[in-house]
Amino acid sequence: MIEQHRAKPGENLIDWLIEARDENDGLSEDELTNMVFTLIVAGHETTASMIIRGTFRLLCHPGQYAELAERPEQVEAAVEEILRHEAPGSNGMLRRITQDVALSAGTIPAGSVVLPNISAANHDPEAFGGSAAVRHPPLR
Repeated sequence: MIEQHRAKPGENLIDWLIEARDENDGLSEDELTNMVFTLIVAGHETTASMIIRGTFRLLCHPGQYAELAERPEQVEAAVEEILRHEAPGSNGMLRRITQDVALSAGTIPAGSVVLPNISAANHDPEAFGGSAAVRHPPLR
């Protein structure tokens, strides 16, 4: 793929990485190959995982699956809702608390290290109504 892009360069990320390697010497050939491979694998894995998780969610809710099958114009909204609910990616990075943080379960003292669940906001009942942990809104 790298050789094909070298022969016919275009305007995309792989072409820009090749340019960084060939013209600016910003990457070694091994780094270029590894970067392109990682981009392909990472993009594939995330997409495949979300398709599987979205299909699973629809199969768990046959009524919503039937509604979506009857109303294909709702696919875009359904995809956005699945992405919100299933949130691809990791939970983030460790964070050090710089000041005490009061929570309903108690106070996290300053200096504590936490791993926040970044996707928790996508399940906030104040933002999405009801008990967001079990709520499955209609696709409308």
